[in-house]
Amino acid sequence: NAISRKIATDLSLSSFARYFTPSGDQLGRGPLPPKVGKETTYWAFWNIRDTINRLSSVKVTATLGPNVSFSNRQSVTQGQSMRYDSSSNTISWIIDDLPATEFSNRIAGASFALVFTPTVDQTGKIAILLTDIKITATDSSAGLLIQKSLPNLTTKIKEDAGVIAR
Repeated sequence: NAISRKIATDLSLSSFARYFTPSGDQLGRGPLPPKVGKETTYWAFWNIRDTINRLSSVKVTATLGPNVSFSNRQSVTQGQSMRYDSSSNTISWIIDDLPATEFSNRIAGASFALVFTPTVDQTGKIAILLTDIKITATDSSAGLLIQKSLPNLTTKIKEDAGVIAR
């Protein structure tokens, strides 16, 4: 008798922020480094990859950091527009149905603007743009609920350091 096993999706979510593109073009707006009382806009990106099975009820959520606001400037490649919930200070992105794909292919992405207005106590410190970043999805084929968490997204953007120094 052959043994049959269902393989669950190893769902991958990447989360990163940028003020500059990799080629050095400016995405963000406002002073860099941020200045007290002045708005600095960063762009955040979420990319979902590696779904070997079809997924349903995909939801990515995060809580905005101190003195960070969601500008509602956004672009999503699949699913619903991102939503902001003022009562919990969270943003969410929902995709009802996500098809399977080959490994390493980005299958869904969201980009959105976050506005940071630092206070005196944040001067010279790395600020948190997003915290409690989570993705949940149901892998129907394997019959599993998949949940993953990511580290905070901050204003310390190592990719931008080289661009600023040029």
